[in-house]
Amino acid sequence: MATIPAVYGLSTDDARALLAQAGFTVESVSYEYSSEVAAGVAIGTDPAEGWSFPGDASVALIASKGPNPVNGYVPEVPTDSYDQAAAVLAAAGYLPGYVEQESATVAAGLVIAIRPAAGTPLNPGGTVDVFVSVGVPYIPPEPTGPATPRFE
Repeated sequence: MATIPAVYGLSTDDARALLAQAGFTVESVSYEYSSEVAAGVAIGTDPAEGWSFPGDASVALIASKGPNPVNGYVPEVPTDSYDQAAAVLAAAGYLPGYVEQESATVAAGLVIAIRPAAGTPLNPGGTVDVFVSVGVPYIPPEPTGPATPRFE
């Protein structure tokens, strides 16, 4: 009986050698994206490590392609309302965030901006904050006349 050894973290050449030493033939090498394992480094096997087989058996080696490149861009969104902007973002695969912000130039309830900005590379599943106006900031009036003591 031969047991498939752990190959995680080995170079593909070292993983092949270890598998051959354990009595396995590497039938194929497939590649997957991994943000945790550098390109060209083994992630595992199929069947997985620990399985035992009698005689000569073949396994598939799984190696890393490195991190997944960005495969999306933040879309343009309507500025009419948060709901409309959030719907566009959600349809594109992004998670819309909600941030209230005072604005003297954008009416309350309208979208001021999104961050990251439209056109920014971002993988689907990322968060895009939608900044929504709460209107003009409240500025208390200036006091008029002399101050009068409250208690005498």
